[in-house]
Amino acid sequence: MDDIPLLAIEWKISSQKTNDQQQVTLPVYGNGLRTELLCTINVKTGQANTSEYNFYERGVAVLASLLE
Repeated sequence: MDDIPLLAIEWKISSQKTNDQQQVTLPVYGNGLRTELLCTINVKTGQANTSEYNFYERGVAVLASLLE
């Protein structure tokens, strides 16, 4: 398995809810064991006909860590 390159996420606080059907809610964990749930984020799927269940079945999540 190849490592995924580092990714920078920009947080934007918004009071407006979008009803975009091409989004999926993903968990953000504070460690690789997935024992520390920090929050959840909504991300665009990038594909028009992708079901959110495809992401959930594959266990897609965001793992947060400190850069040292």
